[in-house]
This record gives sequence, C-alpha cells and structure tokens, in this order.
Amino acid sequence: MPLQKWSRAKHQRRRQSAANAASVDPVLDIGFFEMAVVAVVALFVVGPERLPGLVRTGGYWFGKIRYWVNNTKSEMKREFHNAEVLRQETEQKIEQSATEALDIQAKPNEINSANKHWPPKHP
Repeated sequence: MPLQKWSRAKHQRRRQSAANAASVDPVLDIGFFEMAVVAVVALFVVGPERLPGLVRTGGYWFGKIRYWVNNTKSEMKREFHNAEVLRQETEQKIEQSATEALDIQAKPNEINSANKHWPPKHP
C-alpha cells in the first residue's frame, strides 16, 4: 500500500513538472544535437568565410523578432488587464445602481409623505 501512495505522488509530481515545463515559453525547442547538426550543415553550405557574417545577421534578425514578440505580448497583457479592470468597474457601477434602485423602491412611503407636505403652506 505505501508503494502505491509513493507511486501516485511520484506521478503527480511528474505531471506538475511537465505542466510547469509546458508553461515555460521556449523560443525554439531545439537541443544541443540539433543545433550542432544545423551548424555543420551551414558550414558546408555557406562556407567558413561567410558563416560568421551569416550568424551575425541571423542573430540580429532573431533578436528583432524576439523583441517584437515580447513587445506584442506585453501590449496584449496590458490591454487584457485594462479590459478586465473596465469590466470590474462596470459591474461595480451596475451593482451600485441596482442597490440604489432597490433602496428607492423600498422607500416609497417616505417619498409619498414628503410629497404631501409640498409645497409648504404659508400662513
């Protein structure tokens, strides 16, 4: 029985770590071996003279794209946050208006009694 509990806990930890790993935003899911293969193929295709310039240019464009993606993400998060705040404020105003309307409906006798004495009588 304790072995089954340990096994369940182990599987739960694995699922949690897999979920956490999935929540990480990898730029590219490429390992060291794949990068080494790409580097060797690029060395043969481009040649050793032009490879440093190609890597420099690729890094430049990769950085620009990464900056654009991060900037777009932050703008979207900001807009979603603003929309959520606006929605919450609107809900609060609606609740406040509904409460005020219920208060007004609950006090019709006070309004009617106040209207009976209007306009004031002058002697």
